[in-house]
This record gives sequence, C-alpha cells and structure tokens, in this order.
Amino acid sequence: MNNPTQTVLVICGPTASGKTSLALSIAKHLISSSSLRAKRGNPASCHSRPDRESITICSTVNILSVDSRQVYRDLDILTGKDIPENLPEGIKIYGLDIVDTDRSFNLADFVQYAQSIIRKSLDEKTPLIIVGGTGLYLKAITSNLLNVHVPPNQKIRREMETKDLASLQKISNRSNPSPSAISSAPHFLWIGLKPDKDTLKEYIRHRVLDRLNSGAIDEVKNLIKNYPDNNQSIFTCLGVREIKDYLNQKISREQLIDLWTNAEIDYARRQIVWFNKQPSIVWYDRSSIDNKLISKLAKVVYQNDKK
Repeated sequence: MNNPTQTVLVICGPTASGKTSLALSIAKHLISSSSLRAKRGNPASCHSRPDRESITICSTVNILSVDSRQVYRDLDILTGKDIPENLPEGIKIYGLDIVDTDRSFNLADFVQYAQSIIRKSLDEKTPLIIVGGTGLYLKAITSNLLNVHVPPNQKIRREMETKDLASLQKISNRSNPSPSAISSAPHFLWIGLKPDKDTLKEYIRHRVLDRLNSGAIDEVKNLIKNYPDNNQSIFTCLGVREIKDYLNQKISREQLIDLWTNAEIDYARRQIVWFNKQPSIVWYDRSSIDNKLISKLAKVVYQNDKK
C-alpha cells in the first residue's frame, strides 16, 4: 500500500436503503468525468484536475460488496445481486460469487479476501468504495486494517452532515489515526443510508415482489434440487424458508409475500440497531441523495492521489 492517506468511502445501512445504487452513482460520476477529460486530450488514468474543484477523475473504480450471502454463486435474484446490465466499463465489483454454494466461507475468509482487494486498490491508486449491510463484516475488514477504536462523537457526526469536501477530509483525519500511527492504512469514511420506517417498509415489500416476479422461486427450486440435504449456509438466506414452505404447499403466495417481507423488515430493524451503535457514521436519508451529494462524495473517494 503506497498511499497511506487515501480515503475509502464505506456506505452502510439496512437492506433496501439504496446503498448499491449510491455506490454505482458515485463510481459512474468518476468514470464519466474521466471520459470527458479524455475527449479533451488528457490521459484516461487517474489524475487530479488543477481547477478550482480539484476532483480526481479515473478510468477505473473498484466497488467492494460486503454481504455474507452474496459471496455464494447461487441465488442471484433472491440475495439481491442488483448489478445493472449496462455497467460502465471501468467499474469493477468485487465480493460477489466468490465461492461455490457447497463451500464454507466464514468471516475470517471474507476478511482475508477483502484485505487483498483493499491492498490492490491502494497499490494501484484506484478509487475504492466499500458498500454493504453486513455490519460485522464491515467492521471486521476496517478494524483489521486500522486496528483502532474510534469512540462515538455526536458532535463530529452532526458536523459532517453539512460540511463541504475540505471539511469532510479534515474531520475524517480527526476520526482516524495519522499515517505515522498506522503504516499504509487508508482513512475509512463511513456514511449510512436510512429511509424513514414507513418508506423502508414500502421499499422492502416492493423488492420482495420484484424478486418473486423475477424468478426467485425457480432459484430456490434449483437450489433444493442441487443440494437436497439443505445443509449449506445459503439455505439460511431470508426468503428461502418461506419459498420452501410455499413449494411444499404449507402457505399461500400471499402468505409467502407477507412472511418474507416481515422477515426482511425484522432484519432491517436489527441492522439499524447495530449500525446506530457504531461510531462516526454520517447518516443521510435516502430521499436526500442528489447529484450535488453524489459529486461531493465522489471527490471524497479519491483525493489524495495528488499528494
């Protein structure tokens, strides 16, 4: 890791809060800026603009997805591997489809994998966005690299919600150790997305319906066919038990929808409780995401290349 002061943006929050969408929007912003500069005769590699905005623009952006179930190669629909078909060239997404369904892949395995992606991104000076809702995994990969405890600071949280780029970077430096304290470690800047409760419930129900209409039931059918003992970790995914009960004619489709939706809502509630206990997360309502905020976060992602 040759760039000890690079900022790595961590986007967290409950299920269906729009984390992946925001990460992709930020990555697209950086890529599109790079394309525009390339048309003007500048090289397409990562570099910093000397203008008043001073944003680093890049031909490649890495996104590390942190989800304990999306690491498996099955159940793409049910686990929500929501990757658009028209993903711009240059955006690379890691953390999906890492292992076969019948293999064990625990927290320690993921930490080792994630650290290799983080090191690779830093060594290559490629912007990195970490995004996910599996809180323990997020904490493990950032704590292992930083190996520090940052105490909760409500004042800093309130400050960061309204600050510009320069101020965000200064606050991030206060919330993380200096490069001399930890060799070759990045600064992790955590932001969280949290819609209001009623809106989140609507998002979750809509997503359950969308996944059912997109083929989640057939996915579970194939999973049961391929792994009849049902002992694999992926069988604990939300929605699998409900769909199995539906296939076994224990519940109706309407009950399937309600039960799966309620399970997702309960999971989101637990996620929010967990994230609320973590220090230095800057929270945004999903409805507040606009081009201005996306641009600001894009500038935060990779500002230290010029140093």
